[in-house]
Amino acid sequence: MTETEAPEVETKPAVHPVYSRGFDLNSIATIGAVILSIVAISISVLEVSTMRTHQRASVWPYLEISQAYNQDGFRMTLENKGVGPALIKRFEMTLDGKPAPDLDKMIIDVVGEENAFSYDLYGSNNPSNGVISAGESVRLFGVPWEDRTRLFTQRANKRVNIIACYCSIHDQCWQTSMLTNEATEVKACK
Repeated sequence: MTETEAPEVETKPAVHPVYSRGFDLNSIATIGAVILSIVAISISVLEVSTMRTHQRASVWPYLEISQAYNQDGFRMTLENKGVGPALIKRFEMTLDGKPAPDLDKMIIDVVGEENAFSYDLYGSNNPSNGVISAGESVRLFGVPWEDRTRLFTQRANKRVNIIACYCSIHDQCWQTSMLTNEATEVKACK
């Protein structure tokens, strides 16, 4: 080695203490940003789900089929006790569990030809494919008191049923029945 040449010294680059463990400030910032993004997305999904549930609940229809007896006669009523409109998709009357094709025929089947009465005595409405607003009530069937109608109400008890399938404006559907008077959620009205 000559005097002009300096001895070769092996030098190592200076290592920052954070680098020596495999992390740098950029890596920590990136991990923090990913964690914050995941939290923000989770909160957004939860908020959208909560809003959707609130929207559906704010227009939830609830139909109830009731019977009333008073001094004027007998009537069956369909009432929307929910907070949104009920879109009636299917409505039917049954006798002994089978669809009644015609109200006059059903009355004859219940009381016999000799005690039958017709539309000149009863009033009826069929709300199929209609809309019942929140708080609205529709009279389905009604008769004044006389011997023939009393006989009908006595014999029809537990034999006649009304079934309504209805949906909300968000296409959530339920089916209710006069005999059970419970709304059961269904996928669709058949």
